[in-house]
Amino acid sequence: MQIKRFFPVPMLLAFVMAATASGLRAQSLGGWTLTFQDEFNGTTLDTSKWNTCYEDQGAGTGTPCTLQGNAEMELYQPTGQLTEANGVLTIEGDKRDVVDPVTGAPYHYPSGMIASWSKFSQTHGYFEMRAKLPAGTGFWPAFWMDNDNHSWPPEIDILEMIGNMPDGPHVGAIQSQSGAYLAKYVYTFDTSTAYHTYGLEWDSNNLTYYYDGQMVAQTYAASNMTNPMQLIANLAIGGSWPGAPMPATVFPAYMQIDYIRAWTRDDTSAAIPYTSGQDVGSTGLAGSTSLGTDSRATIQGAGNGYFSHSSDSFHYAAQPLPSNADFTMKVTSVPAPTGSHTPQTGIMARENMDANARYVAVFLANGKCILQSRTATGAIPMRIATISGVAFPAWLRLIREEDAFSAYISSDGINWRLVGDTKNYIASGIMGKSAYIGAAVSSGDPGTYNTAAITNFNLPAVQITQDDADISGVTFQGSWPASTNNGGYYGPDYITDGNTNKGSLSVTFTPTIPSSGKYDVYFRFVGNETGRATNVPISINGSDGASTVYVNEQHHGSEWVYLGCYNFSAGTSGNVVISNAGTTSTVSVDAVRFVPGLASPPLPATLSPAPADIALIDTPDANQVTLQWHEAPFTDSYNILRAGSSGGPYTVIAINVPTGLDHYTDTTVTAGTSYYYEVAGVNRTGQGTVSAPVAAIGSILVDDTAATKVGTWTSSTSAATLYYGSDYLTDGDTGATGGKSVIFTPTLPVAGNYAVYTRYPAGTNRATNTPVDINSNGATTTVTVDQQNSDNIWWKYLGTYNFAAGTTGNVTIRNDGANGYVMADAVEFVYLPDNPQDAECLDRKGGWHRPEHFGEPSRIRPYLPPHRQSGSGFAHNQ
Repeated sequence: MQIKRFFPVPMLLAFVMAATASGLRAQSLGGWTLTFQDEFNGTTLDTSKWNTCYEDQGAGTGTPCTLQGNAEMELYQPTGQLTEANGVLTIEGDKRDVVDPVTGAPYHYPSGMIASWSKFSQTHGYFEMRAKLPAGTGFWPAFWMDNDNHSWPPEIDILEMIGNMPDGPHVGAIQSQSGAYLAKYVYTFDTSTAYHTYGLEWDSNNLTYYYDGQMVAQTYAASNMTNPMQLIANLAIGGSWPGAPMPATVFPAYMQIDYIRAWTRDDTSAAIPYTSGQDVGSTGLAGSTSLGTDSRATIQGAGNGYFSHSSDSFHYAAQPLPSNADFTMKVTSVPAPTGSHTPQTGIMARENMDANARYVAVFLANGKCILQSRTATGAIPMRIATISGVAFPAWLRLIREEDAFSAYISSDGINWRLVGDTKNYIASGIMGKSAYIGAAVSSGDPGTYNTAAITNFNLPAVQITQDDADISGVTFQGSWPASTNNGGYYGPDYITDGNTNKGSLSVTFTPTIPSSGKYDVYFRFVGNETGRATNVPISINGSDGASTVYVNEQHHGSEWVYLGCYNFSAGTSGNVVISNAGTTSTVSVDAVRFVPGLASPPLPATLSPAPADIALIDTPDANQVTLQWHEAPFTDSYNILRAGSSGGPYTVIAINVPTGLDHYTDTTVTAGTSYYYEVAGVNRTGQGTVSAPVAAIGSILVDDTAATKVGTWTSSTSAATLYYGSDYLTDGDTGATGGKSVIFTPTLPVAGNYAVYTRYPAGTNRATNTPVDINSNGATTTVTVDQQNSDNIWWKYLGTYNFAAGTTGNVTIRNDGANGYVMADAVEFVYLPDNPQDAECLDRKGGWHRPEHFGEPSRIRPYLPPHRQSGSGFAHNQ
């Protein structure tokens, strides 16, 4: 009987965030054909694709539908626990008594599963699920594969997660012939709060795991993984790994699946589309290249090599080099030196096939990894960097970004170590567009061979980069003067709109797309922090229609800014248009880049709904505002919009905030200023509906010059700089007769809780019992303030009160019964968003730090309930 097993093993992989920069997406490995797809867009489970129990369990088998070998406690139900609605399949795990119809045994946890046995199975390919997983002790959701011929082992686990650790570890596991368990652990974001994608690429050599499109783990494919495998998704409860549910475990629990898809590599692209290889220079023995499927190659090369010679001789399996490329390969071994002959195997970017041509190479020789370059035709190569003690197998990687090359080495293809780069060694222009890149193999001896076994031989994606100065493919509406005033531009220059003719200028980049499919689109501009527009509209017009994103050009100048992934048809029907409409500062345009991705179906033709439950942390008084929200379905990323009033107009201040992050910090705010924010989801269809506005209200200050005075108050400046504004008021020490007051009435933009502060210049002749009335929402609270005591702070906290919007509330400073001079200077109202995150944040800080404001020193203003105040210098009278 098949038993899905778990064997605890030591952790083998570190965090996902460390892998994102180096991981190679499955999407970049060639052409793909969709072979299986369920978007769950119906109202009931599609039984032509799925079964609801394992193939050897359930009715007629005498075996209950659960995995008893794992000590699991659930009983999978054919109905009731599987609900399909709104494009999502929900698998519900519950806590209630059910009876197994096969054995009559009682179970206490009904749950659900889907399995594609006898309906879909496949050998090799790419498999992906997008899902949100439940959190809670005892839950064990999984997405995995099992032999369709009912034999076990092996199995492939694409995802397993235990509910008490929703951020990891997620385990991809292999069961080998003996049942031994090889695992890769990956820590991620909390998988219970948002949808994420979990993918696997399986070929005859490797299992490569992907999380949200990023490669996060790789291990070898067991030799018995040759049969077609079915797909399984299930929500187990209890078992040897997660343990039994706890009393605090919340039921029901939900595993929500947006889609499950599978692809296979196109047969026409399975073989590596490189040349068959050629000898460079006089090698003595003729070399050869044998190209196989699944990224395999066997390269046999002779000749003295390229180690330290002014003229090279080696065998080269190469292809034309695009202006930018990311090339990787795995080398199983390199022969040891014999006498004076040192074999070499590596990656080389080369200007041409002449023996003395300029090149950059990262290669393995004599147990070392070497980065070197020939910077002038016929010159002796320059050694740039060397790493000793290389163990095999070893992964090599060479990246080209315009005129700069960087080289890396890895022991697992996941975690990369920088060997070195050419930025400080090579002048611009070493490699033109008519160059080559590939594997270079030499024995170091014209009379013998070095036979290199190479896997993971990666075809670099052919990027299409269009510069503003290109003769074809770029058209202009209006005048865009060229400039070289700021450095960091791509090509010979960049262009700007000159901050003129707003709404009438645009630049259109029209690429020649070689084949239909997905393309990642990047935009480059040149600028400075203050002189560029913050809301440049860019329209991406692909085969799915037009999408518009906005770029803040005050950040990330001279970098490639990611605009998203879009479908384009082959030819010139698509384009990218940069406009200056709606901008109020200079718009800069430099270049646009298109990078091929995985050819898969587009997202559903629906805009993203508005994100929900937006919470606000901090106010502009802390010089930053942080937003948090819950992820919206059908969303690739988020745009953040900001305005000065709740009615707008709103300006996009951030684009492509990634899903899974679901928070954003605005550090461009001014203390004391009010802001309003909206969040909108974005997918390939465009920007969806925006959320309801959330207010980040700056403090409202009312000076004595704007207050209403009752009785005679004298203006004074005797306290030097201790007062706020141009002066302060004093009652002349007339508290015995009383009857004088100063009324501070704010205009509050929204209703809610406000921390109230008063300011006065303290002194020894001041009243110790000044009455201050806080009038809010029809209620009056009187606070007695000792004006001889400032507690070494400028602003005295009077408490937090709930006010209506507008001018119905006020703070009144009186002199009735005062035993000294009464001062009235200013009152400040600080809006406190009514959400738990804010209260927790402030309480954790033990106070609210206020930066310098209006030329005053910083001060700490505690946000604590009245009963937690100590030594505050005032008492509450209700």
